[in-house]
Amino acid sequence: MLLLTGGAASATEPTTSEVRSALCGPIAIPAQYGKDAAQGRQFLPIYSAIRYLHNDLFSVAVTISLRNPNPTHPLSVSSALLFGHQGEPLKDFIDGAPQVIPPLGAVELFLRNVDFPQHTGASMVLAWSGPAGVLPPVTESVMVGSKGSQGMAFNSRASELGPCR
Repeated sequence: MLLLTGGAASATEPTTSEVRSALCGPIAIPAQYGKDAAQGRQFLPIYSAIRYLHNDLFSVAVTISLRNPNPTHPLSVSSALLFGHQGEPLKDFIDGAPQVIPPLGAVELFLRNVDFPQHTGASMVLAWSGPAGVLPPVTESVMVGSKGSQGMAFNSRASELGPCR
């Protein structure tokens, strides 16, 4: 398992053209997957805080898990763009070569709530690829926080995005 953290020096703020390319441009596909490679993009809702009681914010940290359900083929993740609650790009967590998820393996991203404070409607868009015929990654986020004697935990699951229009 590979763990990438929100405070990592490799996470960079993407430019407008990088965002456009990551959302609608070609996906970086490693040569070993061939010309018929499978590819896709996933949309994942995440939260740095959630409102409770009288509109107070309850801060949470986020663990994002990308799991490869394929028993014999790797998957690659070429971008993991974090967007704020107004759709503004905040960080790209994949800087450089795509991250490979081995068969039945996982890649995790950890985001502290201080990395994107008060983004109650944040999201991440991830681009993946693999050999022809593979299943897409199973991508989930788990948000966990505590305040005094209270604790909160909840999760969300990514949806596969269709082609850009």
